[in-house]
Amino acid sequence: MTLLPLIRNEEYHSSLPKFQFSELFLMFYRNFEAVEARFLRASFSAFVDVLTLTTKTIEEFGPKKE
Repeated sequence: MTLLPLIRNEEYHSSLPKFQFSELFLMFYRNFEAVEARFLRASFSAFVDVLTLTTKTIEEFGPKKE
């Protein structure tokens, strides 16, 4: 699996929050940095929303457990 599609082009987003992806022993980590707290809250909230949607999709359409 590659993280390349998840990385933003910083040239167009210099004032927005910065994210750093890392992977260690099949665990993915995402670090958030922002100049203003409201940007950090909005970015983290959006990340949690996407994570929740992804989890629900996998539960609904993923491999069936017996």
